[in-house]
Amino acid sequence: MTAKADKKEAKAAKKAAKKAAKASKKRTEDHDNGVLAAKESMRLVFGSARDVKKIKDHLYEGEIVEGIARAQLYGKFGIGVLVMTDQRIMFVRSGRLSQDVIDIPRDRISSVHYRGAMILGATLEFHTSNTSLKVQGVLKPDAQLIKQRLG
Repeated sequence: MTAKADKKEAKAAKKAAKKAAKASKKRTEDHDNGVLAAKESMRLVFGSARDVKKIKDHLYEGEIVEGIARAQLYGKFGIGVLVMTDQRIMFVRSGRLSQDVIDIPRDRISSVHYRGAMILGATLEFHTSNTSLKVQGVLKPDAQLIKQRLG
């Protein structure tokens, strides 16, 4: 009976070691592009965990995430995340049946409009020469920080 128990224990230890190695690798990957640090600085994560997981699927090689804020596309249903990287501003919303990814390179952003609200959060509008991205429901401190960093 002890040989069987030892075999079972060894199998469980091997499985735990494999799981720990996988988690460590994931933490390293997330840390390399800043997703983990930005996620930890998010003020409100509820309702956007799936979107945060999908961010690294949309990053360019070497792109670093500087900030993440929970947001909603203006005039649409569904909450996603507004991601600020060293190269662009990106809105990511991953639903069960559809996915929205909209991005604007930072060097093409000509202006950023900020409008705060008492209850529903702030609205941010990013303008380029030929398009704009408008998001609402961003927490005021997050919206102010993004506006400040983009000028």
